[in-house]
Amino acid sequence: MNSLVFDAMSSAAKSNNRRLMYINTSIVKATTILVKTVDNMSKMETENPKYKEVVDNCFSSLALLGHANRQINGPGAT
Repeated sequence: MNSLVFDAMSSAAKSNNRRLMYINTSIVKATTILVKTVDNMSKMETENPKYKEVVDNCFSSLALLGHANRQINGPGAT
């Protein structure tokens, strides 16, 4: 964020911005862990087809995390 814009923001807006940054960091970290898990599970899926459902559920979770990230950082985000 431009430092001139940040300096002009109210303390409440700065606090909200920091809170969103922390939430975004948590989303990215959770996504990273989940991607590593999906990678491991997909390798195991070739040996045991029952892991397919777990992998599919992980992909659904990744989609939701991506959507949350987009809502925080996308056009029109605060």
